[in-house]
Amino acid sequence: MCKINQTIFLENKVQNVIIMGENDLIKEGIKSIIKESNLFSIRGNYKIDIDIQKIKAENFTCIYILLLDSINSKYIETIKKIKAINKENLILTITQVKKEESLNMIVSAGIDGCILKSTSGKDLVRALNLISTKKKFYSEDLIPMLTNRLVRGKSIKQQNISFSKREFEVLQLIAKGFSSQEIAQKLNISKKTVANHRASLNGKAGVKNTASLISFAMKNHIIDL
Repeated sequence: MCKINQTIFLENKVQNVIIMGENDLIKEGIKSIIKESNLFSIRGNYKIDIDIQKIKAENFTCIYILLLDSINSKYIETIKKIKAINKENLILTITQVKKEESLNMIVSAGIDGCILKSTSGKDLVRALNLISTKKKFYSEDLIPMLTNRLVRGKSIKQQNISFSKREFEVLQLIAKGFSSQEIAQKLNISKKTVANHRASLNGKAGVKNTASLISFAMKNHIIDL
């Protein structure tokens, strides 16, 4: 994940958090990280199989943190119910699942972000900060599996755009400010190949320069800086 130099403070954000999962030890760790950040208020701590209607009585717009050991129909239904209770609710899933089909299922169900269990505490807080302001956040290791779906998001709808895994790697490095020569060295490819990937990215995004490419990627939640 991207390194964080300082805590991000954002205004007009959803500050209430509800944690849902089966592993009490992990939930306690998450609670500790959130409390230490002093940025969010924990409103509840539940098992995922709880009747969602019981949570409805709290009447808060919340960020729901769902700990998913697997991705199945029960969890998909939980995600949909949380959104049905209040369309302003936000959902961050934490999982170790890296199967493209499974991940796309929870994206389709309405999650706002997904991070891996190995994510650092700082990146958990960063994810919550971005999601709390209605932005998307996905662990870098997961984005290549989700790029095609994310690129076809609401803002560009049905355009048939897809980036290859290598193109996405180049895009990430471009966004971090690396030159073509540096990208070539990091990926162990030639500078000419980097130039070809840049041209392909610009063509698919319909832009003519690096600034417009990064803007396109951020607007469509392909990257977050």
